[in-house]
Amino acid sequence: MTLKFTVDTKAVDKVINGMPKVAYFHLRAYAFGSMLEHRLKWLRTKGTKFGRGGKGIKVHRVGDTAGETDRSVVYDIPKEKRARNSKDALVKLRNFDAEIRTGNIVLPVHEFGTDVRSRSGKLMAIPLGRTKPDNIREWKAANRNRRLVFRPTRSGNLMAFEVNVGRARGRGPTPIGPGKARVKWKPRFLLTNKVEMDPILKFYDTWDSLKGERASKFAFRTKRMLADFEKADARDLN
Repeated sequence: MTLKFTVDTKAVDKVINGMPKVAYFHLRAYAFGSMLEHRLKWLRTKGTKFGRGGKGIKVHRVGDTAGETDRSVVYDIPKEKRARNSKDALVKLRNFDAEIRTGNIVLPVHEFGTDVRSRSGKLMAIPLGRTKPDNIREWKAANRNRRLVFRPTRSGNLMAFEVNVGRARGRGPTPIGPGKARVKWKPRFLLTNKVEMDPILKFYDTWDSLKGERASKFAFRTKRMLADFEKADARDLN
């Protein structure tokens, strides 16, 4: 006796050809959302004031690589990694990823904290407070009428003070001579051959702190993925 049966391959074909594209669509949305979430939280909580443009570090929006330079922080899901059809999606799913990149050599110093040393062996002039310009040569050029006085510190470095001499309040000229002078010492620059940098960017700490949110986001996308597959969403079609 011979038993014969025929397998309806349409359902199997649907799984093989449809599911990869649905999965890719939702995985990409998940990656985009995760990167966006990290970018926003990091910009709000880090200790430095950059990311809005200007001459300093620019933190690009997710997917925006226009004007990328070595000062940029770029969140990118490259267009060449998007699937053209179900067959292409199946291949790309095996190597699915997104990337955050920067060519800036200063950011790792602020991220991990390290000792910055003078390459030339000369003392580095570190601006203090709101000193502008923050380069000591430029400061001197812009403030030719102001006086800088250098004094040693207890740690063996030098401190550059801007010294202003004025008249003390209520101590004007007297019959026997001028009033008592008031001297103001304002620290402008610290001259040192080493600066200990504390980790202040917290880029990776922010990523780790969002672990729970990413797990919830992935669970949500998984449910949407299966729901779209069940209803034969138009995105499943080639």
